[in-house]
Amino acid sequence: GQARRWQVDLRAEMPEELVLADPDARHLRLGLAVSFRKEEKKATETELAELLDLGHLWGILDADDLDGLLEELNAACRLKGSKRRGLVAELDLRLDHGELLEAAAFLSRNAGNELAGALAAALPFLDDPVARSRVPLRRRLYAPAWRSWLQLDEAQRLNRTRSDLARTVRSVLRDLDGGKKAANFEAQAAERGLASSFVGQVLGHAGVDGDWQAFIDALGLLGRIYDPARREPIPIDTFPDLFDDLQRFFNQELYIRALGDMLHRAVTHEAMERVLWIQIDGEDERRVYVGSPSTA
Repeated sequence: GQARRWQVDLRAEMPEELVLADPDARHLRLGLAVSFRKEEKKATETELAELLDLGHLWGILDADDLDGLLEELNAACRLKGSKRRGLVAELDLRLDHGELLEAAAFLSRNAGNELAGALAAALPFLDDPVARSRVPLRRRLYAPAWRSWLQLDEAQRLNRTRSDLARTVRSVLRDLDGGKKAANFEAQAAERGLASSFVGQVLGHAGVDGDWQAFIDALGLLGRIYDPARREPIPIDTFPDLFDDLQRFFNQELYIRALGDMLHRAVTHEAMERVLWIQIDGEDERRVYVGSPSTA
């Protein structure tokens, strides 16, 4: 009864007034849209909390809105007895040309500092332990563990067993304020082979640093293409390979969750379009939140 769809649309268009016989790459205007769509036949409180957690991760909802909104939506989905209503929801981040270049410049400058924190915040939502149920806690507690993994070279990673990784993440979490319960959970979950555990996510994304580097290199090329001081032409057929490198960080759920987190923090102004809409079965009205319910 559940359907999930992740989608990234990268647009490159040439305005009609700029169409030339031999165009330069910088004549293209860009846009980026990142979206998640979720359909539930019976929306439980946990599933609603997971949806709102993504809204917070992507900067659509404020932390102070989460508990009240969860209570409201849970009540709207609750029927008599154990029956629940279903829902359809979609979250969207949309960047125009200028916003995309602003994000590209920010991430290029901060590539070494952004990845571990974003991957930590983007770990799958779990309602227990509490460290996995809130974006700020995931970022604070799990970023050191991601940094530890990212610092290993390929040979070191191949030599690390699941048990080794479980002991490492347990040791890292136990030394952090509020991390003891998460440490015990992660060690047990890793031994049980849960894909949602930190170790499961690490092993499922073993090539993350290579994918990230290709993405960052492509963003750097975007910066050079649209540098107003550039004199030498860059051919328009550069874009297919550039898009292939960008898409290295579009092709897995964890990456797209982390990308949304980085994009909303990279664009400094409020012009970026951020939308969350939720339609509950049996209700005529579609509830739309932009930014947060209080500012909709």
